[in-house]
Amino acid sequence: MAVGSPNAPCRAENPEYVDVVYQAIRTLQTEQSYIFDGDEVKSVGAYYVELIKVLDRQGLCAETDGEELGVTDGSSSNEQYDVLTAQNRVRFGPTSYRTTCRPSSIPLAPRGLGPQMAGCPLAPSHEIACGREPSGKYHGDVEGAIEQLQKEKPELFNFNETAQGTNWPLVKDHDGYNNGLLAILTQKGYCARFDGEEIALKRGSNTFSEQYDVNFQDKYIRTGSGIYRASCYPAGF
Repeated sequence: MAVGSPNAPCRAENPEYVDVVYQAIRTLQTEQSYIFDGDEVKSVGAYYVELIKVLDRQGLCAETDGEELGVTDGSSSNEQYDVLTAQNRVRFGPTSYRTTCRPSSIPLAPRGLGPQMAGCPLAPSHEIACGREPSGKYHGDVEGAIEQLQKEKPELFNFNETAQGTNWPLVKDHDGYNNGLLAILTQKGYCARFDGEEIALKRGSNTFSEQYDVNFQDKYIRTGSGIYRASCYPAGF
């Protein structure tokens, strides 16, 4: 199918795919129950990726821009659905339909992939959707890397100055801190990169990646459950 028209006009019409989208969500709840707790979505990224796969099996083209789900069976039009509430609960039925775009605004133009990361055996990848999960699968290894770096390279830190109310020491050399963490995590088998704000990790496949914020106020280390930020499906790099 040709790339959609991103500026296609959209308006509310009589939707065709309300029941199809509803049944696709119910099918996904049965087939991939780990994504859900009842109607609560525990993994936003996996929810969108797997829902698109269910619709694809039915011969439909479906894509998300991270906000809405576009569904079509041809280039003449597509329908937009909001299938997730602000509370991360599934939304289906007539209230999930938003607009119809003519001509179709999907599929989206493919994005270029970044270069192959040195030392990473996995090919570059782009996420379809990201969201916070109950916990990060890699959290323990990131915490371990932060602890290990403090022991192995204490010169990077001022342990006499900590963030108020915490035991997080001042970082004297932020490049050394971030690069040191990347080196330790790479030794553990991760593909790891620092994007200027967070550390992104993937390992074993491009199924997903996770984001961690290990810097507090750009001055101190950050540890604890709050360092985990989001999971992206597929991997976001």
